Amino acid sequence: MARVPFQVLVYLYRRTAEAEFALFRRADGGWWQGIAGGGEEG
Repeated sequence: MARVPFQVLVYLYRRTAEAEFALFRRADGGWWQGIAGGGEEG
């Protein structure tokens, strides 16, 4: 698979008295990560 011109990795969080983070479990590997993706110019 070719790499796209730009890639992003996003970690969602909410500032509260205790910081909260959203991580998502991948269906294909079972590991946890933020939201990942990429795009093309134009």
